[in-house]
Amino acid sequence: MHTHEALEAINFGVQPDYQTHYEARQNEGVKLASCPFFTTSVYDVTQSVSIRQSSLDSFVVLIGLSGEVTVSSDDDTTTLHGYETLLIASENKEVRIVGSGKFLEVHI
Repeated sequence: MHTHEALEAINFGVQPDYQTHYEARQNEGVKLASCPFFTTSVYDVTQSVSIRQSSLDSFVVLIGLSGEVTVSSDDDTTTLHGYETLLIASENKEVRIVGSGKFLEVHI
């Protein structure tokens, strides 16, 4: 229905490299992408890590890439495995991550 607008928005240019390059760090978030609509960071955890949500004023989506981590918020605890997704409500001020794994953190 909106084919013309979609064609104007799509970038058909061929890029020499489509990967997002970043300097990997353990036990802290590394920003991969940021725009007015969302921010994505990657975490590679091997020890306990806290993610403070109080300054975000947004829900957080965790997307497991590998391994297994335990995610604890104010009133809930769950396990996040690779290839699973977890939605964390914006009311949580801090999320604690324990375990060994790699995941993406996305918020608006």
